[in-house]
Amino acid sequence: MDGRVNVRVVTRNRIGGEEETLRFAGEGVLRRRPGGWLLHYDAVSETDGTVTESSVRLTDEPAHIALRSGACLLHLDPETQTQARLLEGEQDSTPMTVTTREAEWRLDAPDEGQIIMHYLLTLGGAPVSDLHVSLYLTKR
Repeated sequence: MDGRVNVRVVTRNRIGGEEETLRFAGEGVLRRRPGGWLLHYDAVSETDGTVTESSVRLTDEPAHIALRSGACLLHLDPETQTQARLLEGEQDSTPMTVTTREAEWRLDAPDEGQIIMHYLLTLGGAPVSDLHVSLYLTKR
């Protein structure tokens, strides 16, 4: 599946025993690249109508996801912990540890696909967020 796509995003976030589910819908462009995929999309929150611009780079070997969504920069690597950056203004950022629990995608069908990301964010060893993000793509 390559080209213009509709994007539906479901984000489940667990923080301190509480769970919040957010849903977004939008559109974007998915491109096959040597060694992986690149998805750029804009999605609108069903809760408050805010628009989020995101990019997802998928690398096949080894499996790796680079995600930029709003002010968050993440590298998801199932083999090792990585550092995330949450931008605070234009110059400053707070480093967070990312432990990837799941990073997979199915994009070979001609009309639909899915990207799944599950990761834990910690700051100074303390859990900040346990996120499970599913992107559902359909050909436009």
